[in-house]
Amino acid sequence: MFNLLVTRHTSGWKGNEFKYSSNRVLKSYTKKHLSDRYASLDDNVLKELSSYPVLFTSAHGAHSSAHIGWIKRVRTKNAEVRVEYFFDQAFSPIPFSSVSKLDWDLDIDKREMTLAHWALKEADLFTILLEANLISSAQFNLSRAGKIAEAATSTADAAGSRIRPVVFRMEQLEVEHDLVAVMMPFTTDLEATFLAIRQACDTNNMRCKRVDHIWNASEIVQDIFSLIRRASIVVCDLTGHNPNVFYEAGIAHTLGKDVILITQEVAKLSFDIRHHRVIDYTANPGGLGSLTHRLGQRLRALAVQTRAEAGRHPGH
Repeated sequence: MFNLLVTRHTSGWKGNEFKYSSNRVLKSYTKKHLSDRYASLDDNVLKELSSYPVLFTSAHGAHSSAHIGWIKRVRTKNAEVRVEYFFDQAFSPIPFSSVSKLDWDLDIDKREMTLAHWALKEADLFTILLEANLISSAQFNLSRAGKIAEAATSTADAAGSRIRPVVFRMEQLEVEHDLVAVMMPFTTDLEATFLAIRQACDTNNMRCKRVDHIWNASEIVQDIFSLIRRASIVVCDLTGHNPNVFYEAGIAHTLGKDVILITQEVAKLSFDIRHHRVIDYTANPGGLGSLTHRLGQRLRALAVQTRAEAGRHPGH
């Protein structure tokens, strides 16, 4: 299921709020059984609609790109519906021409692209876009991680931020300030890299752990989540573009952890991760020695920063 939001405005999708007349919301081009179920826009309906992704497009392709995002809040008054929204930063804009080729798969009637409206579709947006290579599995995993640890008011984590777990179980865990969580593929060709990371931690009186060193839960993904929550710093090796590591990096970023990215393939990093600073290295003795040195420097800098924060907030 996904929401289709179409605008005719010449400015396209800008800002974070859009207004529709109520007769343009979940009526035209929404199947009757869906319209009957969702058109009331009561609190329960809005909560469910907000759990579905949004495809933002412009009528007749008036603008060159479509966007993927989420509904943040909906307010109704008289005959007006105001939709607060945001674009999902895990995804790049998608050329409208590419989306229009998937009209049949996405259950979009070409005629509906002539008017501004909000429709609900039964198609699986992410599966269709993945199969069409319009989004990558790494982008999808980053988006999913962000939704899993989305800010809410139900449960407080040990660091003071509030998260609502969807896939993971929340447990009472304290942050271990000398613990570094290492996220990387468990392959023999990266074992020397892990040893270089461990040496950098050792020289800074820190411990490093990978999830294959732990078996506390029956599901490995739960152990991954718990390890990231307990750690003060998370090191992610993006070598090989392993989707699991991107997923784990997304979790760490969302939980507000200090994340250090490393890779042997910095030139191949995708758009949505390229703006982060990355330690690039080569897998030979000299390159691994340089990795240990540079990573050690970053660990020390973060340790100093943590102590300074503690000094500003004594007792926390």
